[in-house]
Parts: sequence; structure tokens; C-alpha cells
Amino acid sequence: MKKIIYTFIFLLPLLLLSCSGSSDESEIEKQETKVNAEYITVDEYNKLLTLNSELESKITVLENSLSQLEEKHTSELIKIIEILYRVDDEITANAEWIEINDSNIFENEQNIKSNAKKIEFNTLLAHITDDMKDEIDFNEKQIKMNTNAIEEFCDEYLSDIWEIIETPSRWRECYVLTGRGK
Repeated sequence: MKKIIYTFIFLLPLLLLSCSGSSDESEIEKQETKVNAEYITVDEYNKLLTLNSELESKITVLENSLSQLEEKHTSELIKIIEILYRVDDEITANAEWIEINDSNIFENEQNIKSNAKKIEFNTLLAHITDDMKDEIDFNEKQIKMNTNAIEEFCDEYLSDIWEIIETPSRWRECYVLTGRGK
């Protein structure tokens, strides 16, 4: 449709020139130059229209690409923001955990110090207990040796003393002293 209109626009000046009946060549040359200039302008206009439509299609493609990129970046930004919120929540939870553990560490240090004192005291008691056991063992051995010695003494010499003293009451006293009588 446009081509038909442009064709008429080009042909109209030619028809006018041919109908005017002007025989002046200089005027005809001016009109031809003018028509050629208009023809060149129309040709350039057609090229510009073609370029304009190409540019509009490219702009449409770019706008579509841009909207797709915006959608993609928006979704990625939303994901990043969600990740940031999760990280922030984890940092907050870790900070609370660290605070709780710091107080537990302090309590554990106090318990360790207290237990170290108890261990030191128990170690000292263990050494004292070991020393006392050694002394008790030594005293038991001494008592056993003394008891054996008294028994031997009583067994060997008591009968001699009995004959000398000839009183059963003395015998009983020795017998009770040695642990044989009650």
C-alpha cells in the first residue's frame, strides 16, 4: 500500500511537469533535479523505515531478553536473600550456642579446679592410708611375734612356775594374760 502511495507521489510531479507545457529547459532541469532529490529522499526514507522496523524488532528482542534477565536476577536475588536470612539465623543460633558453651566452660573450669583439689586431697589420703596400712601390717606382725613369744614362754616356763608356785590361781592369771583363757 505504501509503495503505491510513494509511486503516485513520484509520478505526480512528473505528470504535472509534463502537463504544464513548459518548454523552458532550465525550469525542466530544476524540476527534474527536484524530483530526483525527492526520489532520493523517498528512497532514503524507505531505507530508514526498513532500518526502523529492524531496530524495533531488535528492541523488542532486547526488551524480552531484558525482562527474562530481570526475572532471572529477581529470582536469584530472592534466593540470595533467603540464604542470607538462613545464614543470619544460623549465626544467631551459633552465637547463642557459643554463649551457652562459654558459661558451661566457666562452670567446667570451676568443677575441674574443685575436682583437682579433691584429687589432690584423695591422693594425699591414699598415701596416708598406704602408710597407715604399712604401719598396721608392721604392728600386726609385731603383735603376732609377741603373742608367739608369750605363748612359747608360757608353754615352756609356765609348767615350771606351776610347780614352783603350786597355786592354780597364778596359772589362770598367766593363762588369761596370754589370751588362752577367758
